[in-house]
Amino acid sequence: MRVSNGVEAMKAKRYFQISLFLPLIVPSVCGLIVLVTGKWGSMMDGSLVYELMGVLWFSLLYGGGPYLVFLAGALIWSRHETVERIQGFTFVAPLIYALILGASVILFCLITVDADGMSDAFPFGLFGIVFGYLYVIPVNALYGLLKHMELVRTEEDPPRPEFFAPGFQAEQDNWR
Repeated sequence: MRVSNGVEAMKAKRYFQISLFLPLIVPSVCGLIVLVTGKWGSMMDGSLVYELMGVLWFSLLYGGGPYLVFLAGALIWSRHETVERIQGFTFVAPLIYALILGASVILFCLITVDADGMSDAFPFGLFGIVFGYLYVIPVNALYGLLKHMELVRTEEDPPRPEFFAPGFQAEQDNWR
């Protein structure tokens, strides 16, 4: 479906599926910027932006593997689900990811025989929840805005005829 400015409206399901890649894309871009500029920075130097980019980069290094497991499961699950269920899932997704992240920390500790490291499962899970909602809230807010602007549509949304679309006048005559 095209909107008035000629832009194709994205399906809502595709929007949410693409948004699942943000926790991989954003830290990767931040990490590349930090690596290219060579500015790991610190708050003492007044480079808070680079410090935050470094935190995002390390969130990918520590949580990227478990997130890939979560991502694969979420994408497979979402294939045959409705938009409403997928959007509802986004609000519990950080909790599910936190469980996967915590379990991966425990599994890593069992493999490396580091019993002391198992206590890190809770803080890692907590960070997973915080970082997860830092993605979920803007993704859902942007979805609401894009849906309002008719740039995202659900499969149930009826196509909106364009004023200058070929055959529009004939369709309009059939409505009378």
